[in-house]
Amino acid sequence: MWQINAQEAIAYAYSRYNYNATLLFNGSDPFAASDHDPVVVGLNPPVTPTAPAWSASKVYTAGDKVSYKGSTWQALWWTQNQAPGDPYGPWQEIVVSADGTAVWTPTRVFTSGDVVVYQGKKYVAKWWTRNQAPGDPYGPWKPVA
Repeated sequence: MWQINAQEAIAYAYSRYNYNATLLFNGSDPFAASDHDPVVVGLNPPVTPTAPAWSASKVYTAGDKVSYKGSTWQALWWTQNQAPGDPYGPWQEIVVSADGTAVWTPTRVFTSGDVVVYQGKKYVAKWWTRNQAPGDPYGPWKPVA
């Protein structure tokens, strides 16, 4: 048995069409078989931060983006010499899921209506929040139905 990929040209050669009076194609013989079997795959190469590396000596203002320890971070206000990572500091980690939904991180600021993914489930923010993980029924997050 062989994989059939596409129609083989008339008389088993692509250049023979104008030289034959009859259609010689037979889809059941090996001449109609392809020498390759195409497979559709999705490629998700690792995303490399496009932002410049964080530097302790540089002054950053709100909106500036940097890469730090493999993640992308955005400044919330003026900062210098404060490394990203403090959940109450000047930086918020920007992470999104494969479908583009924000991934909850403790440093990121979310406002009413923002949708996040947390432990495989989606939640919507009821009000402004930072460093409050979804799951508390009295907290700022409501599960997305």
